[in-house]
Amino acid sequence: KIAALQPALVNIVQQSKADPAARATAATALLKIAPDRNAPVVAEVFNRIGESAELRQQFASALSLSSDATVLAALRKGLVGTPRSLQLAAAGVLAQTSAGIAQ
Repeated sequence: KIAALQPALVNIVQQSKADPAARATAATALLKIAPDRNAPVVAEVFNRIGESAELRQQFASALSLSSDATVLAALRKGLVGTPRSLQLAAAGVLAQTSAGIAQ
């Protein structure tokens, strides 16, 4: 039953006008339900320049639930040319795994 909610959660994550807290919660839920399948969706929003740094930090935290190569690449991209707070969030998540440290 929970898997049936994934399309609605993806929709919430991708809507830039949706409530940021709801978006972050939806991102976390997606990565708990099916991390490999949903990591690219969350990573894409994480890397959107137009999103707030606060939301992107929350998405970085959600991305820590997956060690998918897409996630590691997205977090590495988040280290360049972003606000310091976002760089610290991305680096913190990368530092949690040996694959992330190798990035």
